[in-house]
Amino acid sequence: MLRLRCALGCVCAWMGAVALTGCSTSFAPAVGASVSSMGALAGRVNGGRQPIAGAHVYLYAAGVGAAGTSSVSLLQAAANGPYSTYSDGTGSYYQLTGSQGQFDLDGEYHCTAGTQLYLYSRGGDAGSGSDNESAGLMAALGECPAGGALPSTLSPIYMTEATTVAAAYALAGFATDATHVWSSGSAQAVVGIRNAFANAAQMVTLSSGAAGASQTTKGGYGTVPYAAVNSLANSLAACVNSVDGSACTSLFGWATADGTAGGMQPVETATAAINIAHYPGTSHVADIWGLAPGIGAPYQQALGSAPNDWTMQLVFSPAGLTKPWTVSVDSQGNVWSANEAGSEGLFKLSSLGVPASGSPFKPTGLNVTFGLAVDGSDNVWATDVESSGALIEVDSNGNALAGSPFTSGGLTEPLSVALDVSGNVWVGNFLNNTVAKFSGSGVADPGSPFTLDPNAQIAIALAASPSGRMYVAPNFGDELTALDSNGSVPVGFPITKTSIIYPQFLAVDADGNVWMPHYKNGEVWKFNTTVTPYGGTTVSGGGMYEPHGVAVDGSNRAWVSDLEATWLLSEYAADGTALTPGTGLGQNPGAGAGTTGGYGTAIDGSGDVWVATWPAGLVEFVGAATPVVTPLATAVKLNKLGQRP
Repeated sequence: MLRLRCALGCVCAWMGAVALTGCSTSFAPAVGASVSSMGALAGRVNGGRQPIAGAHVYLYAAGVGAAGTSSVSLLQAAANGPYSTYSDGTGSYYQLTGSQGQFDLDGEYHCTAGTQLYLYSRGGDAGSGSDNESAGLMAALGECPAGGALPSTLSPIYMTEATTVAAAYALAGFATDATHVWSSGSAQAVVGIRNAFANAAQMVTLSSGAAGASQTTKGGYGTVPYAAVNSLANSLAACVNSVDGSACTSLFGWATADGTAGGMQPVETATAAINIAHYPGTSHVADIWGLAPGIGAPYQQALGSAPNDWTMQLVFSPAGLTKPWTVSVDSQGNVWSANEAGSEGLFKLSSLGVPASGSPFKPTGLNVTFGLAVDGSDNVWATDVESSGALIEVDSNGNALAGSPFTSGGLTEPLSVALDVSGNVWVGNFLNNTVAKFSGSGVADPGSPFTLDPNAQIAIALAASPSGRMYVAPNFGDELTALDSNGSVPVGFPITKTSIIYPQFLAVDADGNVWMPHYKNGEVWKFNTTVTPYGGTTVSGGGMYEPHGVAVDGSNRAWVSDLEATWLLSEYAADGTALTPGTGLGQNPGAGAGTTGGYGTAIDGSGDVWVATWPAGLVEFVGAATPVVTPLATAVKLNKLGQRP
């Protein structure tokens, strides 16, 4: 059982690192506060700075199954005085919070090792004198250990609007609403949802229920959007602490399930937060921000004005990674990158942005890096663009593999690299309109290098299709070209469009369409390559200014990064319809201070979008997209491009 008391005569609603108005000036326990034995899982539920009495506290595990599968309720029937559990009539059990919002779940649950757990509270009285069924809060706990119970070191847990925002965004790729958090259960999905739950802990601290300026990512390697977290938390608190319900009515009308004015409205705040995470560019960004009181908001370290959108960005700047070009994700959610035309080596970050031991790696033969790609065994292939030319292969620990560096096969200042459906490695050369091909063991194809048309001077980007075709974007030349598996240019290629100017990245979607941003005229070409004669359409809008990088998520939507704008991302449906507003999404770190952004773009198995920026490093948009199969080479091999794992 958990008991807290405040020595200053006011109710200390919760502890943390952000100053409140009207109580203690910090969230550390007040002098004289005492905490009794708390058991394995105990804490408090708070609405803003008010404890919520009589809230229903549930413990859930993420479900396994098809889209929309229900979360699994873990609490069992228990008679334990003030900490008894009660049936809600659906087979699920909950515990009622005490007068100070306290709960204690010791001995009332058992979880299966490896499952992902979260707390959810519904209703309760946050000081209005009546039950507020619109109050819904979440706290992502993480993985159940082998013992079947969470460690006592996790307590105390303060479940607040801030923990709700963190959980909503981190789990957005797996959440339909607050009680339907699920994955398919595939090996890839298990990794993705595990990483997602772990990411929630980077945005808030459960033992305080808050985010503040001192909040950092694991190991202190990244910055946290604490002001954005606190601002959205303040808006949720306006509903949770509402007396007449007007704030809830407004919030629910703006935070619909499909982001439209006529969409299904949530009935509680946790699902509202999930909906906002799904549609962060809603036209009601300023309205939602305006729900928070101008004076006396519970989360004081918040935004001073309405944001451009409600994305949550983590920024990672490992030493030396100042001009990242390509971003690639392996099967475990590790993110690989390297500086454009730089000699710093290969950088590997965990899904939480922590540099791997020994990173950056600089194996023999790697002098000036440009492109990299991860294969189906999580080995990394990188190009050395020096005039001698080399293709380098390292394992997941950065160790050079047998035969590396590879220098045969017609390599001439190699730039780009990609894996095809059979695991072959293709390399685009600089200034001689050729592409080299190697087996997965580094043996050059007898016909390598293969010649493209004369206009394809720089094979700067490659993208593979499950059909066996390799698409090529020449940096010079108004075209998209391709090579079949035998190295021949297919009939109908190249596809020439005079408006294509400086394409540098490509992506293939689930329908076989090829997306090609070309940043000099603010357009993306979407090529239909499955029906002859091959054609294409221009995609624009959605905040696109100088489109550069591109990736396709598990809902077959294209995410395009922007090179020079103050924002970083635009999102498009499979048919090319813009899904983002005219100001795009996100904030380019340091925009206006000589930085550029929007180079390589990748999506991981948790639904996070990673964007390379100069010189800030890598920006992670938490939960913005639908999870994908990683690495990209595996998605190609399994014909899972544009699909969930």
